[in-house]
Amino acid sequence: GAFAEAVRERLRAVVRDLQERGIVEDAPGRTADEIARDAGRALPSVAGDLRAGARVFDDIWYGGRTADRAAYDRLVAVDRAVRDARPGQGDANDADRPMAVPR
Repeated sequence: GAFAEAVRERLRAVVRDLQERGIVEDAPGRTADEIARDAGRALPSVAGDLRAGARVFDDIWYGGRTADRAAYDRLVAVDRAVRDARPGQGDANDADRPMAVPR
Protein backbone atom coordinates (compact mmCIF):
# COMPACT_ATOMS: atom_id res chain seq x y z
CA GLY A 1 0.00 0.00 0.00
CA ALA A 2 3.01 2.35 0.24
CA PHE A 3 3.06 2.93 -3.50
CA ALA A 4 4.92 6.26 -3.48
CA GLU A 5 7.82 4.69 -1.61
CA ALA A 6 7.66 1.63 -3.87
CA VAL A 7 7.88 3.84 -6.96
CA ARG A 8 10.89 5.65 -5.51
CA GLU A 9 12.67 2.42 -4.59
CA ARG A 10 11.99 0.86 -8.00
CA LEU A 11 13.41 3.93 -9.75
CA ARG A 12 16.46 3.74 -7.48
CA ALA A 13 16.87 0.08 -8.49
CA VAL A 14 16.77 1.07 -12.17
CA VAL A 15 19.44 3.72 -11.55
CA ARG A 16 21.63 1.27 -9.61
CA ASP A 17 21.37 -1.23 -12.46
CA LEU A 18 22.34 1.45 -14.98
CA GLN A 19 25.31 2.47 -12.83
CA GLU A 20 26.49 -1.09 -12.22
CA ARG A 21 26.37 -1.80 -15.95
CA GLY A 22 28.34 1.35 -16.72
CA ILE A 23 25.47 2.93 -18.67
CA VAL A 24 25.43 6.06 -16.47
CA GLU A 25 27.97 7.35 -14.00
CA ASP A 26 27.24 7.65 -10.32
CA ALA A 27 26.61 11.37 -9.91
CA PRO A 28 24.80 12.39 -6.72
CA GLY A 29 22.15 15.04 -7.18
CA ARG A 30 21.13 14.00 -10.66
CA THR A 31 17.45 14.25 -11.44
CA ALA A 32 15.36 11.40 -12.76
CA ASP A 33 15.01 13.32 -16.03
CA GLU A 34 18.78 13.68 -16.40
CA ILE A 35 19.31 9.98 -15.82
CA ALA A 36 16.55 9.11 -18.29
CA ARG A 37 18.13 11.41 -20.89
CA ASP A 38 21.64 10.04 -20.46
CA ALA A 39 20.63 6.40 -20.23
CA GLY A 40 18.26 6.81 -23.16
CA ARG A 41 21.16 7.90 -25.35
CA ALA A 42 23.03 4.71 -24.50
CA LEU A 43 19.92 2.51 -24.62
CA PRO A 44 17.74 4.00 -27.37
CA SER A 45 15.40 1.01 -27.37
CA VAL A 46 14.16 2.00 -23.89
CA ALA A 47 14.58 5.78 -24.04
CA GLY A 48 10.81 6.29 -24.06
CA ASP A 49 10.38 3.89 -21.15
CA LEU A 50 13.01 5.75 -19.13
CA ARG A 51 11.39 9.12 -19.80
CA ALA A 52 7.98 7.75 -18.85
CA GLY A 53 9.37 6.28 -15.62
CA ALA A 54 10.99 9.59 -14.72
CA ARG A 55 7.70 11.35 -15.41
CA VAL A 56 5.78 8.97 -13.11
CA PHE A 57 8.35 9.55 -10.37
CA ASP A 58 8.30 13.33 -10.80
CA ASP A 59 4.50 13.47 -10.87
CA ILE A 60 4.30 11.59 -7.58
CA TRP A 61 7.24 13.07 -5.68
CA TYR A 62 7.15 16.64 -6.93
CA GLY A 63 3.73 17.03 -8.52
CA GLY A 64 1.64 15.77 -5.63
CA ARG A 65 -0.01 12.99 -7.64
CA THR A 66 -1.24 10.09 -5.55
CA ALA A 67 0.71 6.91 -6.19
CA ASP A 68 -1.22 3.75 -6.92
CA ARG A 69 -0.67 0.19 -8.11
CA ALA A 70 -0.73 1.30 -11.76
CA ALA A 71 2.11 3.79 -11.17
CA TYR A 72 4.17 1.13 -9.45
CA ASP A 73 3.43 -1.37 -12.22
CA ARG A 74 4.67 1.15 -14.77
CA LEU A 75 7.99 1.40 -12.92
CA VAL A 76 8.22 -2.40 -12.78
CA ALA A 77 7.75 -2.49 -16.56
CA VAL A 78 10.48 0.14 -16.99
CA ASP A 79 12.81 -1.85 -14.74
CA ARG A 80 12.29 -5.03 -16.77
CA ALA A 81 12.73 -3.27 -20.09
CA VAL A 82 15.93 -1.56 -18.95
CA ARG A 83 17.37 -4.79 -17.54
CA ASP A 84 16.79 -6.51 -20.89
CA ALA A 85 18.14 -3.64 -23.02
CA ARG A 86 21.65 -3.62 -24.37
CA PRO A 87 23.63 -0.62 -25.60
CA GLY A 88 23.22 -0.07 -29.30
CA GLN A 89 19.89 -1.89 -29.57
CA GLY A 90 17.17 0.03 -31.30
CA ASP A 91 17.47 3.35 -33.07
CA ALA A 92 16.50 6.97 -32.68
CA ASN A 93 12.90 6.19 -33.65
CA ASP A 94 12.57 3.92 -30.62
CA ALA A 95 13.04 6.92 -28.34
CA ASP A 96 9.57 8.12 -29.24
CA ARG A 97 7.68 4.87 -28.89
CA PRO A 98 5.19 4.66 -26.04
CA MET A 99 6.10 2.83 -22.86
CA ALA A 100 4.97 -0.75 -22.52
CA VAL A 101 2.34 -1.11 -19.83
CA PRO A 102 1.76 -4.46 -18.11
CA ARG A 103 -1.71 -5.93 -18.32
